[in-house]
Amino acid sequence: MGPLKRRKVEQALLAKGFEREETDHSVFVYCTTRGLRTLVKTRTSHGRGGDDIPVPILSAMRKQLRIEDDEFRRLVECPLKRDEYERILLSRGHIDET
Repeated sequence: MGPLKRRKVEQALLAKGFEREETDHSVFVYCTTRGLRTLVKTRTSHGRGGDDIPVPILSAMRKQLRIEDDEFRRLVECPLKRDEYERILLSRGHIDET
């Protein structure tokens, strides 16, 4: 996978149930379909809307989101839907059902 546009990644995160918090960076925290905040989070730097996120940063984001390379690509490209992402997190013990 090559670099990706920051805006595309951020839009995909918001569509998958992440909430944005603005600090010195944009922090994205995953909230379950039941509205519970989790410890799954990542961040992007502020910058121009078309800025590319380099591969090493994308790799770090993927690890923070607790998914594999192919799942991250699917999350950004949108075939990976929110409920499927949540099932992945549940099955791997990264979030609770409660």
